[in-house]
Amino acid sequence: MTTSRSSSPGLAVVTGIVYATTLRPRVIADDEGLSVHNPFRDHRIGWGAVNAVYLGDSVELSCARTAPRTDKTVYCWALYSGRRSRLRARLRAERSQSRGFGGGFAASSRAPAEAQELARRDAVQLMASTISSRSADAQQRGASAAPLESAWAWVPLALVVIPAAVLLALVLAR
Repeated sequence: MTTSRSSSPGLAVVTGIVYATTLRPRVIADDEGLSVHNPFRDHRIGWGAVNAVYLGDSVELSCARTAPRTDKTVYCWALYSGRRSRLRARLRAERSQSRGFGGGFAASSRAPAEAQELARRDAVQLMASTISSRSADAQQRGASAAPLESAWAWVPLALVVIPAAVLLALVLAR
């Protein structure tokens, strides 16, 4: 019976971690800017505050902050693409292009050149370039340079910390 009581908080900790790291992360773009929801932090970035978009293991946004603070880099957990998977995708695209077949829609000679290029690109690369172009367009239209706003995401934090504290208390009570 003791095993089932101590395994319930352990299961709750694992469930909280899985929720925070896999189900919660997302990037939402609207007319005013981006909302980046990472496991334990939320960031609101106006289009005017996006200085640059980089592609590392994830999409990285260089964002302006109020003076005297320097720019901050926000890593988008939802837009993750490992370097190895991007390299494999690029090699597959080059291989199918050199053979002239095997790429499905991307290799179809009837598809427009722009569609062929989009089909060859990695989804995360496409997202990064879309974010970059939307930011540049908004800045050209005179989007305000509202600074980056960041806040703790209390729900996922509580879903991990509270069961972990209960589990710790049960282990120490033995």
